[in-house]
Amino acid sequence: MIQEQTPLYRPSIKLFFILFFTTGAILSVLLTFFYQKETRDLTHFIKIQESYGLELRKKRISSIFKDIKADIFFLRDQNELHQYLRTEKKQQLTLMGQEYISLAKSTRMYDQIRYIDKQGMEILRVNFNQGEPLIVPDDQLQSKADRYYYKECVSLKKEEVFVSPFDLNVEHGTVEQPFKPMIRLCTPVFDNHGTERGVLVLNFLGQDILTSLLSIERVSLGQTMLVNNQGYWLRHPDPAYEWGFMFQDKADVSLAIQSPEVWKEIQSSAKGQIGTPEGLYSFNTVLPMLDEAEPSQYASPAKGTIGQYRWHLISFLPQQKIDQKSHAIFMQFLILGAVLFILTAIGSWSMAYAVTKRKIAQNRLKTMAYFDTLTNLPNRRHFFDRLEEAISHGNRYNNTLALMYVDLDGFKNINDSLGHDAGDTLLQHVAYCLRKTCRKSDTIARLGGDEFAILIPEVASQEDIATIAAKIIAILSQPITINNAQAQVGASIGIALFPADGDEVSQLLNNADSAMYLAKSQGKNQYLFFSDTQPPKD
Repeated sequence: MIQEQTPLYRPSIKLFFILFFTTGAILSVLLTFFYQKETRDLTHFIKIQESYGLELRKKRISSIFKDIKADIFFLRDQNELHQYLRTEKKQQLTLMGQEYISLAKSTRMYDQIRYIDKQGMEILRVNFNQGEPLIVPDDQLQSKADRYYYKECVSLKKEEVFVSPFDLNVEHGTVEQPFKPMIRLCTPVFDNHGTERGVLVLNFLGQDILTSLLSIERVSLGQTMLVNNQGYWLRHPDPAYEWGFMFQDKADVSLAIQSPEVWKEIQSSAKGQIGTPEGLYSFNTVLPMLDEAEPSQYASPAKGTIGQYRWHLISFLPQQKIDQKSHAIFMQFLILGAVLFILTAIGSWSMAYAVTKRKIAQNRLKTMAYFDTLTNLPNRRHFFDRLEEAISHGNRYNNTLALMYVDLDGFKNINDSLGHDAGDTLLQHVAYCLRKTCRKSDTIARLGGDEFAILIPEVASQEDIATIAAKIIAILSQPITINNAQAQVGASIGIALFPADGDEVSQLLNNADSAMYLAKSQGKNQYLFFSDTQPPKD
């Protein structure tokens, strides 16, 4: 009987693991490669996004200052102003004041708009007055001859604009509450004869700049900050850090003091990015008094030393946020990897099962073609192939081999008395006994019915073959119990030797068969060499 069919899943497991781990290894390498690429792309994208956000903010600040420049030049060239310079009539000041009020209302950017004469005396001032601009009465006008912005402005050339530091408005020596960030811009006024007659001053409400930074906050992931040239925050996510230079108890609240290495790097370049354990700093430098197209039109508060009047736009992205983005990518790849590995496992198992099933089917067909279905011994066809191969090998190396023909004695009686099932069981028992008696290198075959053949290659002596034949007869002669009944058979064996008894397959088979029939006719349950059946040669 052919070996009992093994469940397909058992032989499929090994192939499954080979396919799964091979495919899984390739998949792991690919996932790792794309994960690292995605992480690098994320870092690159974040850096580009942060830099782009700062560029937008820088352009926004430049746009604000261009608008202020346009306003101050508009007022400088005002017809009413030049009419007043010619006539000094009060009526012209009233008309000028109406223009100032109109500008203050429409822009809502200026806390004060003033014209100051050559001696430093305010001639006309309009206060914003919380959205309801008004002209300040003459008796409340003041001399500004000693103020730094006036002194700086009167020394400028035509078309130049002075920009003051960005600070908080101070009234009577105290910082105004709530805070009112302020930038003063002024330009000299010349009459038609080229004589300097005074200055125009705009007190710009700097909160517009700070608000504009927030209005485009969503462009980048980081926290936007604005720092002056000394490293003090003009804008910070936490208001407690702002305007440290305005208060004695906050003199050390600055980027320059709290992060000196970062500040040093920011000062050394116009723009760039700094990676730290705390996070990513992106920065860009703003020179608010400069027009990139016409840089000569602005002057700094330090007599033209532009480097002393600069702001630094900074975006700080905490490492925790970067890690969150990386973690999100990791989780995406983890989920993707899990799904792919599950699909790989299913695919590998399906393929392993199909391949194993096909292989088992092919082996079963091969077994059916070359092995006896009852005893699982090589069949007649397979045995003849082995015998032919052994003869070819013997011819090549001058080896002696033996062919035994085994026929059971009394097998028909077992079939008749106990039935064919008992006969099949007995044949399986015979196959077991022959395997047990012979060597692994020997070939045992069932030729059909109760006939068996044994091929013994590389025979050392005839005595060795006789010993094997005697053992076979002895073990097969022992009674066995089948279906609670005692059964006993014997064996008649014919033996032919190569090359003495024949050097071809058919000749050896015929001679071994002849010796077997002679042994059976002479009393059964014995072995006989073919050479013993031949008359002695003269």
